[in-house]
Amino acid sequence: MTKKLLNATKIELYSPEGTFSPKFILDECAPSCVNSTSWSRQKLFHHARLSSWECLLQFLGIIKNRFKEGSFMKKVLLIFAVMIVFASADVFAVSPDSIVGDWYTAEGTSLVQVYQCGDLFCGKITWLKNPQTEDGKEKVDSKNPDEAKKNRKLLGLDILSGFKFSGGNIWKDGKIYDPKNGKTYSCKMTLEGNELKVRGYIGFSLLGRTTVWTKKI
Repeated sequence: MTKKLLNATKIELYSPEGTFSPKFILDECAPSCVNSTSWSRQKLFHHARLSSWECLLQFLGIIKNRFKEGSFMKKVLLIFAVMIVFASADVFAVSPDSIVGDWYTAEGTSLVQVYQCGDLFCGKITWLKNPQTEDGKEKVDSKNPDEAKKNRKLLGLDILSGFKFSGGNIWKDGKIYDPKNGKTYSCKMTLEGNELKVRGYIGFSLLGRTTVWTKKI
């Protein structure tokens, strides 16, 4: 008889045939899809992280085949299992601090460190391919319209501010400063794997320009 035990510290699924269980996942899914075999005292899949959408499709393909072959009880159990997969936010969801780290700008001439500043996210220049001017002086924020800020060093300069995580893979309501022209734009950022799409705009996001930053690994 199928038994389901759910509590705050452990989730176990049993069936006479072992239709769906941690062992089933480990045996049937590619080893690269699973990072741990620890299943007790954690929610199901907390340590079993699918590494990509390709792996998810592989998993769902297995579920589909078992669904076709199985009895009514098997089908109910498999449906329940798939629901758990999608309900486990930490399997697929991007966390608010997923953008934290070092990012090469589109031209590859500078590195921006994105960090958490309170409940928001900011970013500063931590590396320049050419940190000095032609006459050997350290580059400064010479294009800034504020005279008091024209002598700020570019290294360590904050150029991202006020970004908040809006869910999914988007951070918005931020500002980006371009030291090349001394202008500040509204900005939103979209995370796609190891790429960060940074869109600066004035007024509406449709009227702007997107550059792609690459994560430093």
